[in-house]
Amino acid sequence: MIEQQNKIKQMHQHLFQIGESLDKLTFDSFDAVFPAAFTAIKKVNQLRSEVIAGSGENSNKILEKELFVEAKQIERKFDNIIRVFLDEEKRLEKELHSTLQNKKLTVYRKV
Repeated sequence: MIEQQNKIKQMHQHLFQIGESLDKLTFDSFDAVFPAAFTAIKKVNQLRSEVIAGSGENSNKILEKELFVEAKQIERKFDNIIRVFLDEEKRLEKELHSTLQNKKLTVYRKV
C-alpha cells in the first residue's frame, strides 16, 4: 500500500512538472521543453498502469478522482498551446502568401 501511495505521489510530481513545462513552452523552447514533458506523460501513464495492476480496478476510481483535476488542467494547457501554434501557422501562411503575391507583381512589372 505504501508503494502505491509513493507511485501516486510520483504521479502528482510528474503532473506538476508537466504543467510547469507547458507554461514555459514557446516557439523557441519547444525542442528543449516538449520532449521532457512528453517523457513525464509517458511516466505518468506507466505509473498509473502499475497502480491499477497492483491494487485492482477499485483503486482506479480513487486514482481518477485524485488526478482528474491536474490532468484536466494539463489538457487545457495543451489546448491553449495548440491554439497558439495554429494561430502562428495561419499568420505565417498569410505572410507567405503576401510575399508570393508581391514577388509575382515584381516579376510582372519587369516584363
